[in-house]
Amino acid sequence: GTTSDQLDRIARSTAAAGGVSVAVAREMELAFLQTGRIGTEHFEGLIKVAKNYATTVGTDVKTGTKELADALADPVKGADALNDKLRFLDDRTRQYIRALADQNDRTGAQRVLLDALKGSVIDAAEATTALGRAWDFVARMASNAYDALGRAVSRVIDGAPLDERLRQLREERERLGQLIENP
Repeated sequence: GTTSDQLDRIARSTAAAGGVSVAVAREMELAFLQTGRIGTEHFEGLIKVAKNYATTVGTDVKTGTKELADALADPVKGADALNDKLRFLDDRTRQYIRALADQNDRTGAQRVLLDALKGSVIDAAEATTALGRAWDFVARMASNAYDALGRAVSRVIDGAPLDERLRQLREERERLGQLIENP
């Protein structure tokens, strides 16, 4: 039930906090959507933690994102799989995740798992050298600039996005309706 504009807003608003470019944040969203079992209410938290998770387990962001997506798609199995790698869950939290899943509250189980995970991963920015952080920043900014350029070219060729055009037409209809009522 989430529109592409809403997904784009999530990617844009959380990319910097997650230490990734907007394009990478969109790829993460796609991985989460492909599971068919992760609600968009978790996307922001997942985007923010994915790079740190990947750094913690020693993998790339794409692989780390896939692992997180798989874990949250089935939070009971995911809790066990992530806990095997990170040893971050106590028995009480694992039982709570299982109880929520047994009550068909997958969203609640996902939230508890994600919240527990956030505190157990290292900060990717602190784990890299100053040169690595600088290079990562330049790469993210270049990717974001390329994305902005692509959106500008698309807007020139294709016009405004449908949501924006629909909003403009509604405003115009309202303005004309007021002119008719108050000549």
